[in-house]
Amino acid sequence: MKVSDAMQDHVLTLTEDDTLTTAASVMIRGGLRLVPVIDKKERLVGVVGDRDLLNVGTVIDQQLAKTTDMYVPDSMRVKDVMRPQGATVSPDDDLRTAVDILGDGKVDALPVLDGKRLVGLLSHLDLARTLRSLLELQ
Repeated sequence: MKVSDAMQDHVLTLTEDDTLTTAASVMIRGGLRLVPVIDKKERLVGVVGDRDLLNVGTVIDQQLAKTTDMYVPDSMRVKDVMRPQGATVSPDDDLRTAVDILGDGKVDALPVLDGKRLVGLLSHLDLARTLRSLLELQ
């Protein structure tokens, strides 16, 4: 089984110039803990996670689906808090490779790249859904 069989191919993304409020809204809207940051050519330039926002004082309340900025100036952008891309996979990679990476608990989701272009995202939830589908086939 390949990564492309389990990944999300409709991915919410951010740009480096998006505000942190926008980042929080995207996370809440998509139920995400990690959002890829892309450039104009859809190349992955980094990621921003809910913990990155919490570290600068942005409180995310996913239960109430609202954001409250605390001590975060409007001038702060995603580029100010994003992290380098870290681990990635390709759509043709064996799904076991992704399971090994996600299984170590150091990342919440894996950006899926075709060359340098972002084409998907694979999370723990995607793996659980895939496992459920496989179990239903038995």
